[in-house]
Amino acid sequence: MDKKTLFAFLIIAVIILLTPAYYNIISPPVEPVGSDSVAATAYKATSVQTPYAPPSDKGVLPVVQPLFNEETYSVKTELYSATISSTNGGSLISFTLNNYSYLNSGPVQLINDRNQQNLLLSFSSFDGERVELSGPWEPVNNMSPGFISSEYSLRFKKSLGNNWVYKTLTFYPDNYIIDIKTDLSSAEPFMSQCLYSLSWVGGLPITEKNVSDDIYYFDAYIYQGGELHSPKLAENKESKE
Repeated sequence: MDKKTLFAFLIIAVIILLTPAYYNIISPPVEPVGSDSVAATAYKATSVQTPYAPPSDKGVLPVVQPLFNEETYSVKTELYSATISSTNGGSLISFTLNNYSYLNSGPVQLINDRNQQNLLLSFSSFDGERVELSGPWEPVNNMSPGFISSEYSLRFKKSLGNNWVYKTLTFYPDNYIIDIKTDLSSAEPFMSQCLYSLSWVGGLPITEKNVSDDIYYFDAYIYQGGELHSPKLAENKESKE
């Protein structure tokens, strides 16, 4: 290797070594200190608490959902007395069976601290995020009916972006059935496979003195696709159904 070639390699090595230092001189990095650090931290905290809001078709920011105070409604029949909250779009916060006593110490109460988060709507977005339609819902021309002699409905709506989703609860004077009608058509563009869930966290409480009997005679039914299903569980088994 001659001297010219060796000198050329030396010049290239020097350039490679000095390039980072040169860029630091002409464009030094900015360290976030003082108020900038506080602002960055505050922004992160705010972004974590921001509720899910799907983008609108026109790229406009979603409407900020107003906050509503909780409203409660009393529905009474010969069979039961119920209290319904506007929170979560119509959740039962009390449901007393008038004709049944709990261990001879008062009427059976089906709602307790463990299952007040009931009748909750949720769905999965296209990116896999679970979107829960919980919290404040706006009542739609609702009144507390008290004792009912015919069917009565309570309707609620919740903002989702620039649209609304709806949930309606219908009560009947002569049976325990509560019909629940949901309208999530405006949320379909944001729902994965257009599927949603209606859940009851905590389930129904044990109301019999003999816990084994209560569990043994308990049954669940699902009416879906025009067919009635009654899932059965073997001992110590779970079923996704």
